[in-house]
Amino acid sequence: MAAVVCAVATSWSCFADWTVPPTDGGCSCAPAVPADWSGPVTLLVGAPSDPEEPPSLACSDPATEVFRGGEALTAGAPSCECSCQVENATCPTAVVDLVSFTSAACFSGVACQTFGQEVSARTCAQFTTTEACGHLWGVRQILTEGTGACAPTDAPSIPPAEWAPVIACDPQTESRGCAEGQRCMPAPPSGAATCIHAPGELDCPEGPYAVRRVEHASVSDDRSCSACSCSLDGAIDCNGTVTAYVDEMCNQSIQVLTAPSTDCVDLEVDTLTIYLKYQAEPSGGTCAQSGGLVQGAATAEEPRTFCCLP
Repeated sequence: MAAVVCAVATSWSCFADWTVPPTDGGCSCAPAVPADWSGPVTLLVGAPSDPEEPPSLACSDPATEVFRGGEALTAGAPSCECSCQVENATCPTAVVDLVSFTSAACFSGVACQTFGQEVSARTCAQFTTTEACGHLWGVRQILTEGTGACAPTDAPSIPPAEWAPVIACDPQTESRGCAEGQRCMPAPPSGAATCIHAPGELDCPEGPYAVRRVEHASVSDDRSCSACSCSLDGAIDCNGTVTAYVDEMCNQSIQVLTAPSTDCVDLEVDTLTIYLKYQAEPSGGTCAQSGGLVQGAATAEEPRTFCCLP
């Protein structure tokens, strides 16, 4: 192809004197631009980077930037770890079905007075019957129930999105030496192309600008993790003891009962007043987990079609 005389700025490695034919790698006349398209421009593509970061690409002076965006968007799925753990488990009280009997107690006795009382580990609970009821005591059942909560632990991690930054540069050239409708364009650097462009996702027009590329001007990224939450699922066991005492300081024990229990047990004491104290260590309990799900996506927006020379 014969050399074509063009005029363009020296910073694009073309001759400033348009009367001098360019050498190889200098300038050439780009084909005319079809109706409804803009250009031609030089399209430059950089190394993948975060769309939020300014690209390292720049148009060489005196060229002006007419488009900035990117291509080949990649955005990994967030890591939405969510776990639950039982916390603050306690065994605060036991409900003791304590009865004073007129005779014989538990299985053959006649209940005279019933004490359905909560007994805790923090206090020495006193129970006093009457002379009319007698001095015999029994415990018909002991019920225990633990309390606690489930605490969520989440550590969401959202990998950064990446795309190859793209800029389009108008070299601000003249068209002397080119046919009508053509424009003098610098030879694009390695990896770049001479292109026409229009907004939207379009098919390329018939003619030499046949290599289609769709670039995007922005990225919408709403990737996230749904909130991690937990609820207590399954009882906290409170296996322990209820101890009977004959003194108000709960120092002189007379009998130790298993808690919880549904067996009626005679207390081996003959007194109008007894004292009870509960002790247990919580165990078990499970948590039901919800949330911690991947939601949202990263999408490239504001498309612009570039049709380039091969």
